[in-house]
Amino acid sequence: MTTQLTTFNFKSLTVRVVEIEGEPWFVASDVIKALGLYASEYRRLDDNEKSLLRRAHLGLREGRPMVIVAESGLYKLIMRSDKPGAKAFQDWVTKEVLPSIRKTGSYSVKKEVQPAVRKPITTNESETIKLMAQTIDRLTALQANPLITVEVDPLITFQQYEANTHQYVEGPTRQHILDTTVGLAKHRGIDLAR
Repeated sequence: MTTQLTTFNFKSLTVRVVEIEGEPWFVASDVIKALGLYASEYRRLDDNEKSLLRRAHLGLREGRPMVIVAESGLYKLIMRSDKPGAKAFQDWVTKEVLPSIRKTGSYSVKKEVQPAVRKPITTNESETIKLMAQTIDRLTALQANPLITVEVDPLITFQQYEANTHQYVEGPTRQHILDTTVGLAKHRGIDLAR
């Protein structure tokens, strides 16, 4: 069994994800805590959406096996949560994704230009700021002449980049990058909400 453990931090919560044979499985106790659900909530999932994982498979000291849930099980748990953060996800699935699939047979995401950091980002602070400035320049050009169609690379937010690459910028460097980006955007008439 090929396994790899990754930890994601969201606000004050930690969610561990185990990659098994290329598929993400989420540690049930972390997900349940993040969603404010009862500890036994994972038991309602289908058998193919939950599993037990021996800690030894992750190189950890042997103990009680960890309950893990598949991606589809994660979505079901999110749909059961009453937390405000989960509600936004529930609304998106029930008001946009599912109706689109019912009406058209598919769901596609519109390419939208968002104030963000292009992927890949470098670890060099000055290069990161340069990439952000280029992105802001493209946004400014789009705002100046909305009749022009511009093909852009997919953009992601700084937080999405960190989550995708598991590379986190902390402290003063992070704040400097964010402040510089907001300043560059503001100078060009783009309001970036943080």
